[in-house]
Amino acid sequence: MTEFGTLNWSILVIYVIANLGLGFYLGKKIESANDFFLGDRSIPWWAIGVSVVSTYVSALTFLGGPAWAYTDGLSVIAIHLNYPLVIFFVVTFFLPFFFNSGVASIYEYQEKRFGPTSRSVMSGVFLLSQGLTSAAILYATSLVLEFITGLQVEYCIVIVTLIALIYTSMGGIAAVIWTDVIQAGILFVGAFVILFALLSEMPVPLVEALTELKAQDALTRWT
Repeated sequence: MTEFGTLNWSILVIYVIANLGLGFYLGKKIESANDFFLGDRSIPWWAIGVSVVSTYVSALTFLGGPAWAYTDGLSVIAIHLNYPLVIFFVVTFFLPFFFNSGVASIYEYQEKRFGPTSRSVMSGVFLLSQGLTSAAILYATSLVLEFITGLQVEYCIVIVTLIALIYTSMGGIAAVIWTDVIQAGILFVGAFVILFALLSEMPVPLVEALTELKAQDALTRWT
């Protein structure tokens, strides 16, 4: 087990308490299913956008992304090149349509348009794929917690799951979105701190490191 340090433990404990406290606070405002599942349709657009970004970035991003980039070079960026185009079409055409249609999810629209069988099949496929993805993300997160605390990974999985379930069940979608906003703030601040620390502690100048990577074809290998 590595030495996590008092500062790191303090940040982790405050973060967990903040998530649980926010879930409890938002839960007191819930009066209907509409409040729980849709946040009374009053959550700011920017918070929803930040939540989407925060949701996409997971423990797999931090653990697998650097290793993948180190192994394959800039080719890993290729899967992200279409994102701006997709986001443009979704925001411009799809979101206004679904928002104005009054449905709570795309599966509700499918039922109205194609019938209940279509909704059941598509929602089932989504739950299966998302369940497998979430399991991998949960395991990766628990590996980090295991490394920090020395607990068995099985216990870490239970701890992480319970924390997420508690604040989600108390505060609904609003708790999910606003805790994602907190996570995004920690994510970006932490990223800049890590980048600064990395550049400060590098044994060689950045230019020399980039030159070496270029010599190994790591900066130009796109396939």
